[in-house]
Amino acid sequence: MNRISRQRGSNPINGFVIGILLITCFVTNISQMSMFVDSGLSSRVSIIAWVICFAFVILSGKMVFRVTALNVYVASIVFLALIAINSLFTSNDYWGSSHVYSLFISLFVFTVGCLISNYIDEERWNKLIWIYVISSCIVALEVYINYFARGFNISSRIYAYDSKNSFSQILLTSIVLLIFGMSNEQKKKYMILRRIIIVLLFILIALMKSRATIVGFGVLYVAFLTNKDIKRKYKFRSVAALLVALFAVIEVPSIHKLVIDDILLAGRSVTNLNDLSSGRVTIITRGLEQIRENLIWGIGKKYLDCYPIATVLQFGLVAGVVLWFIALLPLFLSLKVRRFNTSSEYYNVVTSIIVLSITYIVNGLFECLTPLGPGVKCFFLWLALGIITNARDITLKNFHINGQIASTYPSES
Repeated sequence: MNRISRQRGSNPINGFVIGILLITCFVTNISQMSMFVDSGLSSRVSIIAWVICFAFVILSGKMVFRVTALNVYVASIVFLALIAINSLFTSNDYWGSSHVYSLFISLFVFTVGCLISNYIDEERWNKLIWIYVISSCIVALEVYINYFARGFNISSRIYAYDSKNSFSQILLTSIVLLIFGMSNEQKKKYMILRRIIIVLLFILIALMKSRATIVGFGVLYVAFLTNKDIKRKYKFRSVAALLVALFAVIEVPSIHKLVIDDILLAGRSVTNLNDLSSGRVTIITRGLEQIRENLIWGIGKKYLDCYPIATVLQFGLVAGVVLWFIALLPLFLSLKVRRFNTSSEYYNVVTSIIVLSITYIVNGLFECLTPLGPGVKCFFLWLALGIITNARDITLKNFHINGQIASTYPSES
């Protein structure tokens, strides 16, 4: 296995800044533990950590941005300008929307990613993934002990863990990174450990009955089957395992009840679509009616569990569509980056971001804020997006294949 060259520059503060970033990522996930959430300190702890990280990043080098990275800022400025114009003609509260708050947080994390991009090589990228996964597992263990280990009724319509949807995003992110994000060397070295963690995190997501996240596993599986770096024998084995599982679900009553009735349907009636969707059909129907009445200006801040509808309802058609575009930017930009970089190792990095982007977009059909939030729960996507879109030649040279430097972007002026 080829090692990545370590061209990091002579500034000794660079390694220290990477350490601060790793600590920040760890603290961000750990802040989801009940001791912080119940005391209302979760957001404060994570935001303080990112502010400190940003300060050290600023002190460590120049603020240089590529044209590719600037697309995110331009789209965000257009959106903010549109809602500022809306505010001139209406009394609607646009600035109090959770989407605006989450956008600012995502931009902040994206900026950190941009500024730190030239310090990232394969080794540090792998460390970043492991820090994210380990901290996620710590919180997952606490959630399991506090909400599931002491016994619960999986057949109940009442969810054992109220923050299931937001926390399950973190667990899904860990699974995506373990499957796609690591270097090929790390994948081989920790193959058994990776598989154990993936299975355990998937089981916890199932126990939490986070159906929006479970839908995202369909996207994850398609990405697995189409990934060029995954050996064909593993794909065949996964298909065989899936067929066996489907047969068991269909033919074994107890398994059918557990998987279909208790987890996927969450104890709800399949004949009542509104009940099955936890009331989302009624909420979305009312939202569409309000959109028709307020198509141009929107109605201001409103929480509705469907990102595309919630954005247009709050900010009007034009600004809402711009916010759609911002949600799609991680996918568009990562596809552009992958097109111009042929390194096998860099392919892993970008592929993980593409898969995360698609799973978050799917999740956003059932949630209000994804992929912008809530809070910093989608932070890894925006951090990684900043890293890959603002990476310059010094970073790309750290991703080699067979001794050949990865091809870089076309020149940008």
